[in-house]
Amino acid sequence: MSSLRAERLIGLTRAIEEHPNEVVNYVVRGELYLDMGERERAAEDFQRALLLADAQFEKQRWGFVTQTLRDRVQAGLWKI
Repeated sequence: MSSLRAERLIGLTRAIEEHPNEVVNYVVRGELYLDMGERERAAEDFQRALLLADAQFEKQRWGFVTQTLRDRVQAGLWKI
């Protein structure tokens, strides 16, 4: 793994630890895992992101950002 990927992975993992309900952190880390060939880990992050996004979408009146993240999750899951 390149040092840049390792740094990004560490940073995203820390962000998830500090903010476990932020959808975007799981989406981006899932995309990184997918890029690294870590399909199972990517799927786990995408599934978690989807659950969080669905819950947030239900609570928000204006869910454009959440819908965009859901679309990215779906795209990532299609690649697995």
